[in-house]
Amino acid sequence: MLRGFSTSKDLRIGIEIIVGITLSFIINFIMISIGYAITNSEKLKEYSVNYFGLVIYKIKNYGNKGIPVSNNMMFIGIVLTIIFVFIVEWVVYKRDKNGRV
Repeated sequence: MLRGFSTSKDLRIGIEIIVGITLSFIINFIMISIGYAITNSEKLKEYSVNYFGLVIYKIKNYGNKGIPVSNNMMFIGIVLTIIFVFIVEWVVYKRDKNGRV
């Protein structure tokens, strides 16, 4: 068994957190890529990439320069990771409650 993980539940939650962070990174990457595509296709001087009402990235100079808003990216990443962990744990709880292994 790995040090620091005393049960399979601890290991599962650790893996869920890693997967949640990875999914958050992928979503940010996709959103920023879409932002650059919009900026370049519409020849915009500047564009702000938003989701969940927060600006995560500012694109300037017709898509030639980008400025990340790290605090918002981290906040959304943490929220998405927590939501992912709760969803998986809820599914595991329901599965165990119904007697499936």
